[in-house]
Amino acid sequence: MTVLVVSESSAQRYTLGDPDVRLMLQVRDDDAAAFEERAACFVDQYSGYTAVGDVKVNGKRVNIASYRCKAGDVIEIKEASRQLALVLEAAALAPDLPFRVVGNGQLDHLFDNRPANVEWIDWVEYDDLPDTIREAGCALGVFGTGDKTARVIPNKAFQAIACGRPLVTGDTAAARELLTDDADALLVPPGDPGALVTAVRRLRDDPALSARLAAGGRHTYETHASERVLGLRWRALLERLTSRA
Repeated sequence: MTVLVVSESSAQRYTLGDPDVRLMLQVRDDDAAAFEERAACFVDQYSGYTAVGDVKVNGKRVNIASYRCKAGDVIEIKEASRQLALVLEAAALAPDLPFRVVGNGQLDHLFDNRPANVEWIDWVEYDDLPDTIREAGCALGVFGTGDKTARVIPNKAFQAIACGRPLVTGDTAAARELLTDDADALLVPPGDPGALVTAVRRLRDDPALSARLAAGGRHTYETHASERVLGLRWRALLERLTSRA
């Protein structure tokens, strides 16, 4: 099966000095020891974050990949950057699973060192997107731990269930307003690439589960999120407002 990710872009904040925090900011090899000693936190992987302004230190954009931070500095990383990085981490943990990412933009640099099992399609015409989604074994939603992610259900989640594909997305308050775990989607802990891999493997290894979630998702879409349902709801709201005028 192929796992489909449709790209979408709220910053996540970290305070250096917390040993449990793992950030995604590149440092030069010759700076690594000094950085780790001063910040008590090793920051690694994508220098491209700084190149596109996805990183701020104490509220100011940083465009130097080897920027040195100190304990107490507040690092902000755009939630979209972390989302895609997490999917790529999951793909690296599961070389047996093919991933397909559709979309381009300011995060293209993250694909430079993508795992071998990640296919990147930079553009699909909007009219062709439903067929692309239906070709996948499942579709992914959002998995970040920021405030914005907890408040929203992204378009790609609606697109997945509308197309009758099993959806795997983060277990957030927003998601639970529409979705029920193991009924119309698989909800996984946000920020956990291992949990994401486990969910996708469940779908690959259990065709009956995959079919049940696909049907459940489509039912949820038709019942709560289709144009017909929302159109009637908005019309009723507008009629109520105009009747008061």
